[in-house]
This record gives sequence, C-alpha cells and structure tokens, in this order.
Amino acid sequence: MNKISKKIFASIFLCISFSVFSQNSELENEDNIIENPDFFAEETEQTQNQEQEIQTHITISHSSEILTLNPHLSSYSSEAQILINIYEGLFSYNPKTCEPDFAIAKDYKISRDKKRWTFILREDAKFCDGKTITSNDVKNSWINLLKNKNAPYSSLFDIIEGAKEFRTGKSTSQEVSIYTPDEKTLSVHLVSPASYLPRLLCMPAFSVVSETPGIFSGPFYISMFTPTELELLKNPHYYDSENIKLQSASFLLTENAEDNAFFFNTALSEWITGPVNYSKIIDENSKHISVQFGTEYLSFKIYDETDSDKTSGFNIWNKKEFRQALLESCPWDKMRENVFVKASTFVYPVKNYPQVQGYDYTDLIQGKRLMSEARKKYNIPEEQTLNLSIALSEFQEEKAQTLKDAWKELGVDVNFIQTSDLSQITSSNADMFFYSWIGDFTDPLTFLELYKKDSSLNISGWSNAEFEEKLKEANLYTDENREKLLSEAEQILLDDAMILPIQHPVSLNIINLNKVKGWYTNPFNIHPLKSVYIQKIPKTYPGLVKK
Repeated sequence: MNKISKKIFASIFLCISFSVFSQNSELENEDNIIENPDFFAEETEQTQNQEQEIQTHITISHSSEILTLNPHLSSYSSEAQILINIYEGLFSYNPKTCEPDFAIAKDYKISRDKKRWTFILREDAKFCDGKTITSNDVKNSWINLLKNKNAPYSSLFDIIEGAKEFRTGKSTSQEVSIYTPDEKTLSVHLVSPASYLPRLLCMPAFSVVSETPGIFSGPFYISMFTPTELELLKNPHYYDSENIKLQSASFLLTENAEDNAFFFNTALSEWITGPVNYSKIIDENSKHISVQFGTEYLSFKIYDETDSDKTSGFNIWNKKEFRQALLESCPWDKMRENVFVKASTFVYPVKNYPQVQGYDYTDLIQGKRLMSEARKKYNIPEEQTLNLSIALSEFQEEKAQTLKDAWKELGVDVNFIQTSDLSQITSSNADMFFYSWIGDFTDPLTFLELYKKDSSLNISGWSNAEFEEKLKEANLYTDENREKLLSEAEQILLDDAMILPIQHPVSLNIINLNKVKGWYTNPFNIHPLKSVYIQKIPKTYPGLVKK
C-alpha cells in the first residue's frame, strides 16, 4: 500500500491535458469473429452458459511512473498498485474498505499493557518458488527495511523498541525488539501502545521480501518487465491460490492519454489507472471518480541557518512571523478554484477526529500588518524586497503565479524553480514546494509523520518540541484521547504556518464494473487483483429471435 502515494502534486481536472510519451508496446488484437451460417445459432444457444464464464487475464493501462518495485524504497502510488500484488505481509488491504485482512498472519495476541504483539503465521504461507515463509523471513525483511537509509517509511517502525536507534546507526539489529520464538511465531515489543499496527502492516514497505532476487511473497509474481509492459502470473504456491480467478495480468505502462482511451474503447484493456483523454471514453458508466485519503498542499522548507550553502546565517522564511503574514494574505478561494474537494486543514477528516481550525479566510490588511511587525522585529527595512522561491512542476505554475501576484503586495518577489521529482525538491534551494500526500493507513498519524522531527518522511526540516510532545503523549492512548492529542498536534503545525492546504485529491479510474468484478472504490485507490475477476459478457445481436 502502501501505498500508497507520494509525488509532486498536480491538480486533477476533467479537462486536463496529460504529458504524452510514445507507446512502444505491441498489443495483440482479440480474435476476430468469423461470420458463418452456424455461428449465430451456436451463439444464441449458448448465451446462458456464457453468462457464467470468466476471463482469466486482465489488461490494465497504467502509469509508466515506476522508479522502483522494491517495497522498501518505493513511495509512489503508481508503484503501490503493483507492489500489493507481488508482495504481501502479515496483513493485506481489504478491497472494499482498505481495513486490514489477515494475510501471512492468521492470528495475533496483544499483552495487557498493549505493548507486546505476538503474531501467528499461516502454515501454508509460501514464496512463489515454493519455499515456506517463516517468522525469520518477516524479521529479516523488517530489519533490512530499517537499515536502508533510503527507505522512506522506515521511521514508522520507531514504535518498536530499539528500531529508531538501529535505524539511525546508534545500535545494532540485535537490540531491535523483534523476536522469533519458532518458525511460525513473531513477537514485537513496542515503545508504547499502537492500536493502528495491523493497518500499518498492510503497507508494501512492511511486506515479506525474500533474500533471493526475483522471488515474491504475494498472490502474483513478475514474469516479464520492460519499459512499456509488465506481466504478472498467479503464484501457484500462494496460500489462497485456488480462490484467485485471474491467472495473469498485464500492465501497459504509458503516459499517452489518447492511446489509453483507444485501448479501453476497443476492449484492448479492461481498466485505466493512468492518464486518459476523459472526453473520448465512450462508456460514461465506466468513469469512476472518488476522493482519496490524502491532501495536496504547499509546504515551507526550514534550513539549518549554520549551513552556508543554504543560507547566509539568517533565513527569513525560517521565521514563523513572516510565514504567518503570507498565509493571512493567501488568496484561498482562487487557490482552490476548480478543485473537487477543498482542504483547509492538513489531515483528511477521519471518524472521531476533532475539528481543527484551518485556513479559508483571506485578510490582506492583517497580512500587511503582520509583515510590517516581522520586519521591525528582525530589523528588515520596509522597502527591502524579500525573495521567495517555489519548487514546482509545469502543472503548478498557475497556482504559483496566483501566490506571486498576491504576495507582491507584501514586498515579496516570488520566483519559480522547475522540478520533476522528489529528489529535486530536497536538493533544491527552494523555500517552498508543492506536495501531494496519500495516506497509507487510516490514521491521522500517516499525515503528521511528515513533520515529525526524526521521521524518514520529513523533507521540510521543520521540528517543534510541543508538536513532538503531543505525538508522544498520543501514543499512550487507544481511545478518543489519542485523536484529541493528534488534532492538537495538527493545530500546532497549522498555527506555525508551515503548510498551505489546497485540496483532497481524487482518483480517476476507467473500468466497466458490469464486466470487472471484485473491484471497489476505496479511500487509498488500492485494488488487490487477488479479489478481481472478469465476467464474460455475452455478445448480443439485435433483431435475432431465438426459436
């Protein structure tokens, strides 16, 4: 799941023009029906039987935005849709709700203090080569995740005793509290209670990864991978293999919106997850738009003022007072024009999560006053122009121009730094950046982790002692007190004027649900293929009468 999505944000509109790349994959056309005198009679006689037939292969038009299929390193939602099918952990996403279903684990127990979890593994859990999956395989996978300095989600395991110290190079793996009493039992000792642990363990990052390259733990395995196509075959050793109807799946990797529309309209693909010319899809009922458990926003970056490469001993936008002046003057209504679901806060609202005061009111007079006070406090002349740079892609230029025009009133000159991926954001000298975050488990922590001081997901450089204390205290509770403390932590983040929330993103899928079964809209836009099957729709011939 992971994932399931992290990339430079681009607003999704129905009329958007997607970037076009060449599509090199060659597709085989479906067999042509040869018309003959006997065919029509045979067709009409067998219609009832055909209604029960299923197709064992699915073709998916998918984004080519795949940097890695290593679950420890992946962070893109386009990768997550593939990873959930070839890797599996103790739990997997329920296709309808994305809540955890048992996977390699078949049971678990929690100690009275809620800090010791014991998982019991399936006896029939196996890799695709037939090798039995043991508790040591799970432990080794998690240890390898923690020791990989480039693993984006590793800090989510800081809840395990000794994990943070090992991850940051302050201890050895032997001090991480993950134990294997026997081949089918795994015991984990936590720093504090974590009722969300099963949800967390659905993510591909925490799946079981074989020490042998090319061996997979999920319901499918990769049989072929080229720049334009990826082929999956069913894992015959998967514990639930007999209930998986699909034998294979093809992912056509392309950013060509025109090709994808053509493939779907001509039945060369059954499902589009990537770019598509929306207006050219013939079947209106196949268009499915749903809100995702995520937020698209702008974030400031905080620099170490002792780093001469980044600053000259003083960085204006490190100071809360200047940031607050900008947010008071932000033209929120214009920034949120033409979006599906406006977002005034950071965390996507979840059940029992208290309301947080966000940003939806523009007050230029107050913004100018705050800016004037900030200049006086830090001895910056009123006439001095303040420079601010924003890292963005071509999709965000319009919104960035809106900010440039608005903040000019405060004596701020905004310039743009073109970026195309996450690594360019972190390496640039930009003061702000556009970002899109899709949560990987239904908990506010999946958002707040991005601003936790020692988090592997924190690329902003921001830290706040009071914020950290709220998160730490929240871990002590499993009731409504936890949500209350997490909402207070979010309020600290918002009041510190670190982020400009814009919208909750939506997912767009083109799929005929009269034909494709076991596929459901859900908050993560994650769709396990092990639950999917394709029902063959009988061909009909108007005007023919069965005798």
